[in-house]
Amino acid sequence: MTDINIAIKKLMFLAFFVFLASPAIADYVATDGKFKGTVCKGFGIQSCKWVRVDAVSKDGKLFSLKRNYRSVSEYNSKQGLCHVRIKKEGMFGELFNKVSGPDFYSKQADGQYKKVDIEDLSFNCRKN
Repeated sequence: MTDINIAIKKLMFLAFFVFLASPAIADYVATDGKFKGTVCKGFGIQSCKWVRVDAVSKDGKLFSLKRNYRSVSEYNSKQGLCHVRIKKEGMFGELFNKVSGPDFYSKQADGQYKKVDIEDLSFNCRKN
């Protein structure tokens, strides 16, 4: 095999993976990688605040939040904002959230990660 053939095969291989990783596959793309969520406390009348969300856990390991989303709960095209509802509502929703919901984390000033119980996830985005 000549060097040109090897180079062409490598280029085709690279192009294939670039196409697979392309954000064009997703309908919504996080534009700046900064995510925030609302943490609410109280029954009936709730008090909510924004927190930074830096990681999500899967099988006990922390990962960065994904940048590409096939769907979102709400999209504001004028502001370029996406919102993803994390928690299910209602009596069965609470049980579902405890059993199957992902765990989100905020990075603290000392570098440690603190679990945050967010209601929804918001981020700057664009729609493809």
